[in-house]
Amino acid sequence: MRLLVKTPITDANGIRELNNKLENIIAEYTKYSPYVASTALVNAGINSGVVENQVTTIFVAFVVIAILLIVVFRKILLALIAVVPIVVTTILNFSYMSILRMNLEVSTAITAGVLMGLIIDYSIHLISGYRRLSKKHDRAEASDLALRDIGPVIIASGLSLSAGFSSLFFAPLKLFLDLGILLVLGIVTGVVCTLVFVPQLLSLGSSKKKK
Repeated sequence: MRLLVKTPITDANGIRELNNKLENIIAEYTKYSPYVASTALVNAGINSGVVENQVTTIFVAFVVIAILLIVVFRKILLALIAVVPIVVTTILNFSYMSILRMNLEVSTAITAGVLMGLIIDYSIHLISGYRRLSKKHDRAEASDLALRDIGPVIIASGLSLSAGFSSLFFAPLKLFLDLGILLVLGIVTGVVCTLVFVPQLLSLGSSKKKK
């Protein structure tokens, strides 16, 4: 005998709770040997694995990005400054999930990795401009000039990406809606963090030349 259960529940946590309730009901019929099978349960299992490996994945990604930046910039300090925006953005990403009561699932777990890949570009462009200008200017002046030169480009890029991902706001499935909200919030956060923290950190320990 096969029983088909239809449910509007689509999130992994909800599916697991429904599965537990079904198993409790089935357990009352001891003369049968039933089992619950569903594609949704398979997806829930995959989701559990992703969640459990989330911390390790993010840590490894940070290390790999930092190593690549050290190779590119050839300075550990510049590499550490470059990863500051993605560290702050990743932390705030999980804070947004908590505030908006979003579950950590496959769809929402990937946002951290996506945001890291998007936001690090802004730091690279800004620091590259700073390195070019620092050859002729004081640290603080080079930082200010790089911000004026590249800042508008970073803002335009962030706005265009946010506009593109905002199309997910109209998706019929909640998982796509959550993904869109987190990506837009993360991109805006990353842009702000890059424009605020990176220039300030680059200009530390420098005094502007008096004219």
